[in-house]
Amino acid sequence: MNKFLTLVISAVSIFAFGQHQVGIKSGVGFSQITNTAETGRLGLYLAANYGFKLGNNWILSSGIEYEEKGDKHQYSWMDMDGGRFDSESEFEMSYYSLPLSIGYQFGDRFFGSVHIGLVGRFLGKGNRYYEVYQNDELFSRFSNDLKDEIIRFDIGGLLELKGGYAFNDRHAISLVARINHGFMNIYKLPTLPPPVRNRGGVLAVGYTFNL
Repeated sequence: MNKFLTLVISAVSIFAFGQHQVGIKSGVGFSQITNTAETGRLGLYLAANYGFKLGNNWILSSGIEYEEKGDKHQYSWMDMDGGRFDSESEFEMSYYSLPLSIGYQFGDRFFGSVHIGLVGRFLGKGNRYYEVYQNDELFSRFSNDLKDEIIRFDIGGLLELKGGYAFNDRHAISLVARINHGFMNIYKLPTLPPPVRNRGGVLAVGYTFNL
């Protein structure tokens, strides 16, 4: 019992003397689906984040994020009569993400940090759009929902670099660059190796307020 109370008191003391941070980030993400993509897709990135700074350097971070992901494909073929067909398909997916990372921060007024961690993604919507051209003229156009083909939950790793400027002890702005790579095959149906995974990067501007 005494050991348990000591542990609880220690945990409360750590969080009482640590520094709490809240912030927002907004920017653009570049995503590509491994094993299938020919061209990646740019999308919107929005985030509300929380950080707990322990001491002068270490930071535990989490939050909730919105990401737009996807990719593009182009194919060409000839029919038996010599007609040329070209098709374009585009995947558009949106995810709600929950990151968890630990980081090391250095500097005071001008500062930088390096974060590593995990991110869990929940699929909000997913669509595939097709356009087929015959001899450069539109032949057909259609779309379908990807929710029956793609798993609803995905998890991956992240590496994030941040550099910023603190106006005072409360307010700071920063530029954030992140790369991430999924650990799971996102397709429900069996696929040929290697697995089909989410990957990409983010470039965003952030604002942080120290409580």
